[in-house]
Amino acid sequence: MPVMGRVTVPMRPRHGGGYDVTVTINDAVPLTFQIDTGASDMSIPEAVMDRMLQNGTLSVASFEGIQRYKMANGAIEISRTYRLASVTIGGRTVTDVLCSTGIDKNTFLLGQSFLRKFKSWSINNEDNLLILD
Repeated sequence: MPVMGRVTVPMRPRHGGGYDVTVTINDAVPLTFQIDTGASDMSIPEAVMDRMLQNGTLSVASFEGIQRYKMANGAIEISRTYRLASVTIGGRTVTDVLCSTGIDKNTFLLGQSFLRKFKSWSINNEDNLLILD
């Protein structure tokens, strides 16, 4: 079920293109994610996901399984997937978001498993805003 109401989130331009936003997972520490509308799911570096499991921010019970992902360069990556209890952005919290583990230690992607929680979304390039309805 889509989240109701509009939220406007400031984005920070990335060096080399794209945008970053601040996201909080499972009511823990805020993290910086790159908006990636081409990514099927949210993605967190494997080491960060492991740390979340160790410190109790993420439960072993939230493990969904193993999934194959096709990368933009055509390579296939096999990742563990977890169901995040909550993802908060711009003061709005959505629940039950699928998230994969990524090998790259610096890649935090905000993909379609999050964006699909909203009726619609758009990017205002002039004002650097992510608009979620």
